[in-house]
Amino acid sequence: MVRDIHHEVLMNQFDYANMNNIRSALAMFNVLEDKMYKGNASAQAIILDINNAMEQLPKIERQCINKYYFEGYTQIEIAWQLNISQRLVSGHITSAIGHIMQVLAGENLLIQMMVGELD
Repeated sequence: MVRDIHHEVLMNQFDYANMNNIRSALAMFNVLEDKMYKGNASAQAIILDINNAMEQLPKIERQCINKYYFEGYTQIEIAWQLNISQRLVSGHITSAIGHIMQVLAGENLLIQMMVGELD
């Protein structure tokens, strides 16, 4: 169900200046990877852009993003693993998304996604 919601967002104009779009792309990263391996150029562009932006994150923000979006840990589990509070984990995730958005929006990146292109 969550993927369906994110899928709808990605099927429209994908604007990197929108924080919710960044969250959606991160949440759907495995779906985007699958589409990239099937030859979808737009999915590949989004993945490359996000990976490049993530390389610029401070280590703690990158760890929180990786654990939350790619490894499937909850914020509480991440807090326990990193020996920090859940509130701090939440702040790092929000900050990381903001940094990713700034890097990508700062480069004026905009990908037009055609309806059904990721299907």
